[in-house]
Amino acid sequence: MKTFLGISTRLIISFLFVLALYGISGALILNPDPSTYGADDGTEIFMPAQQFLGIEIIDVLGGLPGLSTFGFFFEGSDVNDISNRYTIFDTYDQDTNPADAPGLQVAIIDFASRNVFDADDQNFLINPLLSVQDTFNGSGNIGFFLDVNISDGAFTLFSVPELNNGGKDSMATFPVLSSPQDYLLGFEEPVTGTFLGFNLMNGITPSPVPEPGTIILMGTGLLGLFSLRRRKN
Repeated sequence: MKTFLGISTRLIISFLFVLALYGISGALILNPDPSTYGADDGTEIFMPAQQFLGIEIIDVLGGLPGLSTFGFFFEGSDVNDISNRYTIFDTYDQDTNPADAPGLQVAIIDFASRNVFDADDQNFLINPLLSVQDTFNGSGNIGFFLDVNISDGAFTLFSVPELNNGGKDSMATFPVLSSPQDYLLGFEEPVTGTFLGFNLMNGITPSPVPEPGTIILMGTGLLGLFSLRRRKN
């Protein structure tokens, strides 16, 4: 079988074909309000602003200690290491927490101080450092995750399908029509399709990904190099 740099030509062509199809969202979460949110655009990784805001809209498992944690990770980090996953909202960010302002679940993710602040905590207005939800290291683009721990077992869902069991898409991304830096993120359990919650993020934009045409051009270049190598040999 013909090879290029030790890789079979057939494998290269198959790889390019998969890349051309890659990125189509498989999450089945319905758009809750098409007049406010655009269609699920399949974004997996985002560029965050220096400071961005998170609002927990619905947490189906919320209020039951230890059952859900929503947060972010840096692109390229080892997400199997829980120290690389940073909490935005945990189960205690609910009305059941007497320290929280009633009816609000709000977080501020600040890249200057590298803190996640629990902005609905009553101490936040007194001294934000009294309301630190989590601290983080790193910089760059981010993805999101949802940790779930129920009686049937524990699992983590990621915005990047390749990080999920079976490579299944578990997060829908609905852009806010009136604001390009606002996104409604929805999670579902991909096997059963069980809806798990919505979080609204203010201050994130999709990370650019190669267009299919660009990928095909890259593939054409690889095959051209392969043909040139054959002629020289």
